[in-house]
Amino acid sequence: MERVTGVSLVLGEKLNLPGISLESLRKGAILHDIGKIGMPDSILLKPGKLTKEEYEEIKKHSRIGYELCKGLKSLGMGVDLILNHHEKLDGSGYPRGLKGDEIDMPSRILAVSDIFDALISSRNYRKALDIHKAFKILWSEVKEGKIDGDVVEALVKEYGNGDHDFFINPKMSQLVS
Repeated sequence: MERVTGVSLVLGEKLNLPGISLESLRKGAILHDIGKIGMPDSILLKPGKLTKEEYEEIKKHSRIGYELCKGLKSLGMGVDLILNHHEKLDGSGYPRGLKGDEIDMPSRILAVSDIFDALISSRNYRKALDIHKAFKILWSEVKEGKIDGDVVEALVKEYGNGDHDFFINPKMSQLVS
């Protein structure tokens, strides 16, 4: 959660999101996976590949999180990010199958940050990928029309410009205040 939030905020700044959108991005990123609280550990902690049925179950976390948080006025547009962070530009995402311009920039940023974090983190079913392999996978997702190339380009440029440790352990105290 911390790395997803930190990377999202850096990308939001690099992509010139206005302040209110950055604040929504911060709140949505912090809570983007809160719906997993409704998922059984047998799925969340499974050491192998999910079955089709298990995958369908895990896909519900976006909607569950949205339902949990939609009444929280302080989240503002951040609640929409909880719902939309798995949407894909080609319409293949979930839960609503949004396409192209139906997906706002904060949701696009959060999607890339979340995928990136998943790739460079160890999971029950695989070791963390090195950052260059993660970038290669992100670029393949761009070529397939699934995620925003401008967001991935900003991520790669930010990595090339400096603090590589940020991508492993973001300095949350500086990014989330």
